[in-house]
Amino acid sequence: MKKIIKKDALDFYNKITDILLKSSAVNVKTESDRNYYVLNTSAGTLNIIFESLEDMRKSSLYTVYTRFEEPDKAIKHYDCNPYSGKYNFHKLDKESCIDSFNSFITDVTNL
Repeated sequence: MKKIIKKDALDFYNKITDILLKSSAVNVKTESDRNYYVLNTSAGTLNIIFESLEDMRKSSLYTVYTRFEEPDKAIKHYDCNPYSGKYNFHKLDKESCIDSFNSFITDVTNL
């Protein structure tokens, strides 16, 4: 499979960041190169992580990792992992991943 090129990685990074900032997600600084955000929702706190630009280019999948801190509360609304609260996005197509993630964030912020 073809690796993600720099231009596409930057576009993905910018669009995901824009979605998160518009949703009032808070960027949390960590020692990791990953991008880490927290969003308070009515289904509980949602942790959101996506790779750094450099790490993204090592992959062929566009990925956003999310995890609800309260799986018992979240599973009433979402088909997340009932034990871990994970609800991740892994797509070969950049726009498909962005659109799916945007729909999910719109849904969790309007619940």
